[in-house]
Amino acid sequence: MCLWNIHGAAITKLKTHEHLLDLFQHVDVVALTKTHHFLGDTFSVLPGFCCFDVARPVTPQGVVRKNSGGIAVLVRETWANSTIVWKTTKDGTRIWLRLGNAFQRPLFLCIVYATPQGLPYADNSLFEHICQKVGEAMNLGGVLLAGDFNARIGTNTNFIDYSQLADVLLVPQAIEDTLPNDMLERQNRDTVTAGWHHEFLDLCRTIGLFILNGHILGDISGEYTCLSNKGFSIVDYFLTTADQ
Repeated sequence: MCLWNIHGAAITKLKTHEHLLDLFQHVDVVALTKTHHFLGDTFSVLPGFCCFDVARPVTPQGVVRKNSGGIAVLVRETWANSTIVWKTTKDGTRIWLRLGNAFQRPLFLCIVYATPQGLPYADNSLFEHICQKVGEAMNLGGVLLAGDFNARIGTNTNFIDYSQLADVLLVPQAIEDTLPNDMLERQNRDTVTAGWHHEFLDLCRTIGLFILNGHILGDISGEYTCLSNKGFSIVDYFLTTADQ
């Protein structure tokens, strides 16, 4: 699976990008955020994929906010028959898919685009809503979240570190066994905290989600996910539960 914030770029441009096309041939799910397409648009897809999408909103006056929302998830055709849309949001910032037959348990995949904190149309309760839906999905199957969360969390841990309380609680072995050793340390090239970092970390700690960035093969060093004229940062993440 791969995730890409395309900032409103037309899918036709992606089809002519040789590097991306080569990458897409090696994955079964391509998630695109900030597509900027509208409700009712025919979203052109890559050959061999089917599209599941949520469009950015239109106000009752017919005015569309520019540079906002829109998500498209391209699922390889061999998986499409066992994939359904589980949940969507009216603001075009989240879509949940249920992927079935390829797994022992259904996998609930949520693609997120969090509007930058401070903008007038940012949803301050977004992370609370995500937490609620993750709880529902965990009762039904596995959970994987991916997206642009607009949260720079620096080197903060995404879990409550009980090891520092071992001597006080007098149960060091139990605390040592709380988390797998390979989940205790996460690499991250971005040391800055900004945006929704408090809310993002609260989400992870409240419901037991682990950040895959900087933890798994392919991104052991925690590479930057956003490279722009303003600098480099990590705002895009993959999250799952410890048992996945």
